[in-house]
Amino acid sequence: MEKTFSIVGVFLLLAFSSFGETESESNQSVTSTTASGLNVDIDGNEQFDALTDGLLVLRSMFGLTGSSLISGAVASDAVYTDAEDIQSRITGLGNRLDIDNNGTVDALTDGLIILRYLFGLTADPWYL
Repeated sequence: MEKTFSIVGVFLLLAFSSFGETESESNQSVTSTTASGLNVDIDGNEQFDALTDGLLVLRSMFGLTGSSLISGAVASDAVYTDAEDIQSRITGLGNRLDIDNNGTVDALTDGLIILRYLFGLTADPWYL
């Protein structure tokens, strides 16, 4: 089981290869990007935050849209605050959000793994 956690951890690092970069740094190294850029900074404030970016991703995975998606989950310094823009950025990540690589983006697996990662919970497997 520990090996599985290590594999998922490596996949997270590869899937979000620009996690440590700010959005502007990511965009400098890529001339053509999708609506979401290259990372999970969904609200565009150049920070990876579980209570904003992670919550937005998780809510989207659960099918929330419009004001239900963004209510109370967008940072005060966010560049993107409109629900349509936020959803477009999440959708732009596509299969990169399939963290467990099972072919399905799912809130209860992939979404929670992303949220745990953004909270800094990477030392122990999530199944304990």
